[in-house]
Amino acid sequence: MILKQIVFLYLVILTIGTVAANARLTVTQTLESPIAIVAANVTFRCIFSPSDNSAVTVEWWKLGENEFLQPGSDSRKRFLTQSGEASLQLLSVNLQDSAAYYCGVRYRGRGMTNGTGSSLVVHAPPMQPNIVSDGNSTTSLTLVCETDGFYPEDISVTWYKDDKNVFTVNKRKQLGRDGRGYQVSSSLEETQPVRSGAVYICVVSHLSLKSPIIAIYSVPVSKQGTIVLFL
Repeated sequence: MILKQIVFLYLVILTIGTVAANARLTVTQTLESPIAIVAANVTFRCIFSPSDNSAVTVEWWKLGENEFLQPGSDSRKRFLTQSGEASLQLLSVNLQDSAAYYCGVRYRGRGMTNGTGSSLVVHAPPMQPNIVSDGNSTTSLTLVCETDGFYPEDISVTWYKDDKNVFTVNKRKQLGRDGRGYQVSSSLEETQPVRSGAVYICVVSHLSLKSPIIAIYSVPVSKQGTIVLFL
């Protein structure tokens, strides 16, 4: 009976000591910017105290995955540990890298203390837009402006004719076939007689762009009325 009490007391003391040790271990995370553009490099930092690296083991994981991120498993991932800090660097991020990332720290082999977590959202800019014409005569003209590969899905497509805004447009947006970003097409149907040499501009704005991108279509100059003299 006395032996059982001694063993129980030892286990209680051991548990209290482990909890106290973990309570003293503080772990926080930082991320310079929660939003990154495709192909950028991103660094997560895990700051812990005590900062005795010889007694610390740091693990990283991506929320939704069932195993820790491992050095060497992906050349885009780099791991570094220094005094009181560990970092995870993602090189050339893509849309699939959007997620919450966590670090976990074990001090002297005891239970793991999780970091506060850092959420990353990757944005992708739209491709250079392209204008295609459907019909080209003096009576009808329909133009379609297309772009794809962008994320998130909110995007603005504006048409101009000879520097004047055109409001009669139709826009269709959908997820890309490969699931990597969205695609959009905006069509403009000319309701006025087609004027030779008229210039139509499609302007695409997206939060991933520092400035809008454009595509230009010029109605071919008509050769009607040209007089050819044969000598």
